[in-house]
Amino acid sequence: MLVAYRSGFRTDPDLTSCLELATSAAASVLGLADHGLQPGAHADLLVLDVASVPQAIIERPAPALVIRRGRVRASSALGDQ
Repeated sequence: MLVAYRSGFRTDPDLTSCLELATSAAASVLGLADHGLQPGAHADLLVLDVASVPQAIIERPAPALVIRRGRVRASSALGDQ
């Protein structure tokens, strides 16, 4: 959200590019080898109840599920926020 705000991004394609900048591109710049959704990666991810990336950036919902190193750490379905 901050990247979009500071960059003046308002269109869906621009907002979608923010996710890439904050996730995969950032991991590449930092030299993190095992990132992304691929076999062998760390399995650190958030699941959001949204229909699109722009919606996630604009609304900033609480995660429905938090997975760290392949293990569920929090789940709104389980009441673990």
